[in-house]
Amino acid sequence: MRRVRVALTVTLVALFWLPSCPAAGEGVSSFGRMAGVVTGAHGAPQMGAAVALVAVDGRILRRVYTNDQGAFLLEHLLPGIYSLRVTLASFLPAIKENILVEPGVNSFLAINLETLFTTVDVLRGKRRAPEREDDWTWVLRGAAAHRPVLRYTSPDAAAPAAQGGVAYPSVVQFSGGVGRSSSLGSEADFNTSFTVANQLFDRTRLLVSGNVGYERRTPATAFRAAMRREMDDGSTPEVAVTLRQIFLPGAFWGRSVGRNENMQALSVSAGNRRQLADGFHLEYGFLYESVNFLSRLNSFSPYGRLVFESGPSTLQFTYAERDPRAHLEGSDAFHDVATQLAVFPRLSLAGGAAAVQRGRHAEIALLQNLTPRTTALIAAYHDEIHNLALNSMVNGEPMPDFFPDVFTQNYSFDAGNYQGGGLRAAIRRTISERLQGTLAYSYSGVLMPERNRLFTEDPSELRSIMRMQKRHALAGKLAVEVPGSKTRVYAAYKWVLGGAVMAGDIYDESLAQTEPNLNLVVRQPLPSFVLLPGRVEALADFRNLLAQGYVPVITADGRRLLFMQNVRSFRGGFSFSF
Repeated sequence: MRRVRVALTVTLVALFWLPSCPAAGEGVSSFGRMAGVVTGAHGAPQMGAAVALVAVDGRILRRVYTNDQGAFLLEHLLPGIYSLRVTLASFLPAIKENILVEPGVNSFLAINLETLFTTVDVLRGKRRAPEREDDWTWVLRGAAAHRPVLRYTSPDAAAPAAQGGVAYPSVVQFSGGVGRSSSLGSEADFNTSFTVANQLFDRTRLLVSGNVGYERRTPATAFRAAMRREMDDGSTPEVAVTLRQIFLPGAFWGRSVGRNENMQALSVSAGNRRQLADGFHLEYGFLYESVNFLSRLNSFSPYGRLVFESGPSTLQFTYAERDPRAHLEGSDAFHDVATQLAVFPRLSLAGGAAAVQRGRHAEIALLQNLTPRTTALIAAYHDEIHNLALNSMVNGEPMPDFFPDVFTQNYSFDAGNYQGGGLRAAIRRTISERLQGTLAYSYSGVLMPERNRLFTEDPSELRSIMRMQKRHALAGKLAVEVPGSKTRVYAAYKWVLGGAVMAGDIYDESLAQTEPNLNLVVRQPLPSFVLLPGRVEALADFRNLLAQGYVPVITADGRRLLFMQNVRSFRGGFSFSF
């Protein structure tokens, strides 16, 4: 069957790509041409394979990449003898030597790449060795039969998709700036992150990612491994393990009072997606977390989502017990895996005991495709947040229960437990291939102080003046790709009425998702290096450019506390995809 597929692909290339041979009496070109098809071990066309034309002296004369059909074409070749070198990340590269190019002759090649596992199976006698010529050379490279091919589809996410371009199953990113913190988590100054996707077996995919950060003599590391399998009944079970560790410096407060010098966290999650009936599918799973800091904190968090799809309408019911997380616009799902690892759990103190922020979220949402370019959303939700950690700045010595942030000069304050509901509406319009806009409105509970002055140093007084109040909020987002330079700019602004110390709807993962105040992300593709094939991007991430959302509270001794929805910060760096 594999031979038939390869033969059909080569025939199509011959019929539709290369022109017919000149008829008798017509002039014959003084150049030759070479075309071919690159397939995997099971005969599937491989997009993004690098095909290098090599001279007899070893010089690389030309380099092309296969399209979404696995085909490549080399034109205007001078007559002579050449070699072809075919490489593809996670495959065994191959070299074809002594290829004769003659004037006016079109040469066709069918190239079959193999994985490491295919080679091991041959050595163990599990399958017949593939047919190949003796002058093919195989070099150990890696293993993965299929790779996620990413393309920019929208500012909200980039899902694996096939396109006529280069496949990038691996990403390495370097970033730096100032230590960043918010009510959702904290992040180190300098970060080095990576993500690698591999196909283990026919229907099993492995994703390995990590992040190493450093800030003020405080190294932090996080690693995650996730395995996903596609079953015959349509379900997709997935298991993931995440490890995090922060080494606290000698001068850090927590090290002097606790037995542990490090903050360590282990997370184990399992989930599945199952088709129930026509139009219905269920997503469910759990997350187990164990945090070791001053004491051991364990939690078990289930989640579930029931989705009904009918034509242009999608209705979904969501329930989740987890820590809220927000993703700034401008990153796609593949890049976000390692980026999320940089955000460490939000720790705080309550009565001298360590606490970790957690929450519970329930939502019903209706997503409607109004036109092929316009999507609308309306949702109602209810949130419960335990040990809500507020980001704050303190002049002088902090009050009791103010916990120093590991990566910044700020503090976190445990405001206690709160709950409230809200409504959300949003509409997104794709104006063109390079321009997309989103408008959103929400009416939800936000945390606000009843007064801005304290009369005692007791932290319970500060907690008592914090109240959950209903407030209106407006948000706008714009995603633009500049023609020519291919610069991608993501701008988002969220305005909350009143002096809120925490913006509402922090669980939002819909069209309206954005962080408070003005945020800007710029991604600029750069020319690739000869020794480093792939895609290189420069990144710039601005948070709260206008320094808004700072709420002051005066202490009993006249000092000022500042509570912040979103800390003003900048981060920049480079991303390498290969």
